[in-house]
Amino acid sequence: MSYAQQKQRHFAQLSTTLQRLARELEQTRDLMEQTVVQLNAMGKFSALHAAQMIAVEKIEEYVDEHGHLPSTVPANRSTKSAGSI
Repeated sequence: MSYAQQKQRHFAQLSTTLQRLARELEQTRDLMEQTVVQLNAMGKFSALHAAQMIAVEKIEEYVDEHGHLPSTVPANRSTKSAGSI
């Protein structure tokens, strides 16, 4: 095999390798975009979960102090019908 043929073969291999690398980089970019979406969702989920945990803790404290669950309308708020706002 001549030098020119070897050089041409190496350039063909390099081209194939670079094309594969480009595809893999594109796939990695797509996966990273999906990871960002999932991380944002996890952040929202964890905030909601924390709020639920705090709410349950407050309810448990109320039950421990008063012996019953709180009413649906807190004592410091008056009940209003929808038309009297």
